[in-house]
Amino acid sequence: MSSKRSPIRSYALIILLCFLIVKLGLTTIFVCTKNPALSAPIWESAAALAKDDKASRTKNRTSGSPPDMASQVPPDAPDLTDLQKKIASLEAHLKGINQDIDKYFKAGAPKTVISPETLEQKRVQLEKEGERLKEERKRIEALKQELDEKFVKLTKIQDAIQSKLDEKKILQDKRIKHLIKIYTTMPPKKAAALIEKLEMEIIIAVLSKMKGENVGQILPYVPPEKAAAISERLAKLDL
Repeated sequence: MSSKRSPIRSYALIILLCFLIVKLGLTTIFVCTKNPALSAPIWESAAALAKDDKASRTKNRTSGSPPDMASQVPPDAPDLTDLQKKIASLEAHLKGINQDIDKYFKAGAPKTVISPETLEQKRVQLEKEGERLKEERKRIEALKQELDEKFVKLTKIQDAIQSKLDEKKILQDKRIKHLIKIYTTMPPKKAAALIEKLEMEIIIAVLSKMKGENVGQILPYVPPEKAAAISERLAKLDL
């Protein structure tokens, strides 16, 4: 990278210096065009300046006054300050271009040089990783399909169980309604004897759906301990 950088930088410097020389030449031509006296050949200008200098010294000897340097400068001569400013501006411009070139090479230069062998190793590694990911994807898709099938089966089983529970509840409700109808139509003492033989859950289910008046007529004929337990369960249902 450094071998490429030096020629490019040298070419940039040569181009900028040529630009500076051309601009200064154009400035000189422009000044000479405005002041024809400055466009005379150098030897003629030198002879004229020598002649003027001799006449000025003769005049100064005669008058006794020192020569006036400002009177010797042509009125249309270019301002030295302006030329210095232009040169300084061009130098600043050249410095800015050099900085841009440095930034370009610093930004464009690779941080590390990767050899072909390293690139080949990376390629092989990426291919292996790609194959591994493909196999992993196939395994996950197969597992997902298996889980979906199990979910469908479990859903069907759950629906079947719920259906049977619903049927059982319907049958139980019918049975309880039938028992309520029987117990409310028979004498309380006989109904108490039949109710006492039932399971506690069925007793509570039957008595909880009977009218309170009928329950009050049956419970006195139930043994006291069982009647107390039934009353306690019924009270908890009302809470």
